[in-house]
Amino acid sequence: MNPDRDDEKLESYLRQFHARAPRPLVLHQPRRLFRPLAVIAATAAALLIALVFLFPGWRRQGAQTFVVPEAGPIAKEISFARLSRFARQSPDKLEEHLNELSARTLPDVRAGQGVLKRLARE
Repeated sequence: MNPDRDDEKLESYLRQFHARAPRPLVLHQPRRLFRPLAVIAATAAALLIALVFLFPGWRRQGAQTFVVPEAGPIAKEISFARLSRFARQSPDKLEEHLNELSARTLPDVRAGQGVLKRLARE
């Protein structure tokens, strides 16, 4: 490697660049899109609030009411929170408790008219 040759290469490379006078920075004008959208949103919100207060029963006229049946006692026992609490309080009795719950809630597949026989007939 020739250091003089490397210096000449670097100098020829640097000669390719020319100094320029700096231009003034272009400041972008903020778009005026926010203001009309804010006005439209505020108008819509005010109109909705006015409708709710002027006509409070308009939502209930065509609405149907559904009565949710009360969950049975077994369904109340088989919630994740209840089983977790039971497992923390008495972990040695958890398996016995789960066996008892499954015997009361799951269908008996050994019975003559069990679920599996019905499914096999179909």
